[in-house]
Amino acid sequence: MEKKNIQEEGPGKKILIVDDDLVTLKMLEKILLSEGYWVAKAINGKEALYIADDFLPDLIILDIEMPVMDGTEAMERLEKNPRTKNIPVFFLTSLISKNEESDNCAVNRRFLAKPIEKEKLLKEIEKCLERERAW
Repeated sequence: MEKKNIQEEGPGKKILIVDDDLVTLKMLEKILLSEGYWVAKAINGKEALYIADDFLPDLIILDIEMPVMDGTEAMERLEKNPRTKNIPVFFLTSLISKNEESDNCAVNRRFLAKPIEKEKLLKEIEKCLERERAW
């Protein structure tokens, strides 16, 4: 897998963003890079598995509905891999409403509705990374 999808532009934590919508992918990348995070990106679950195993991110932001391999299957495979099974995951999806969002970072999962506002995204990322540091 080429390293072209990885932007190491800061001393911060590493985040893998996975979405087949290139506009969303680019927007998330821009926000995260501006905040000092290292960013890797993938356009489907299959690509995400390879990148996650190599990049070993501190957090994965994962869409659910994608071609090739959806986010649910990718999550199941990430959990079976000893190298990636403990990485916290945000499911960022249009399949739920804002009222259905859940806070399950303690079990490595959180569901957030699209579209998401920048400040809320950053707050939720920091919350999950804080929990990871506490483990």
